[in-house]
Amino acid sequence: MTSTSSPLRAALLGGSAVLLLSLAGCGDDGSNFDVSSQIGPDPVLPEPSMSLVPDIKIAEVVGWQDGQTPTVPEGLTVTAYATDLVNPRTVHTLPNGDVLVVQSRGPSGKPKPRPKDYIQGWIMSLAKGGGGGPQKGSNLITLLRDTNRDGTVDE
Repeated sequence: MTSTSSPLRAALLGGSAVLLLSLAGCGDDGSNFDVSSQIGPDPVLPEPSMSLVPDIKIAEVVGWQDGQTPTVPEGLTVTAYATDLVNPRTVHTLPNGDVLVVQSRGPSGKPKPRPKDYIQGWIMSLAKGGGGGPQKGSNLITLLRDTNRDGTVDE
């Protein structure tokens, strides 16, 4: 019985040693990290990497709850100027006070697909879970007008 348990025991001990050494390498607490090297006019950035399977870091689409506003300094208030915008990408105020908002899902047209695009697209569809809300047409420009200057959109 010791002959069959000895290889098993050796494998378990070896696996445990590898696991412990792997975890020991994760012990960096970040105390030697210089935060100032990551900000400013010339930050130290990692080299870009190309891979078959992309790193997925997609921001979840989260809007403000009813009545919820950002925190602002005392004496200032924040009110919603427009709601129900889908993916607003650019906001431009015209000289007459009108506001143009570009709502976009991405550039029009389709690029020539590469082999990795199919895998990337499949992974992205899994990560996004269907898109992030109802979508309007791509590159839709919306005019917001406050005719009576009360701070809310009239048209």
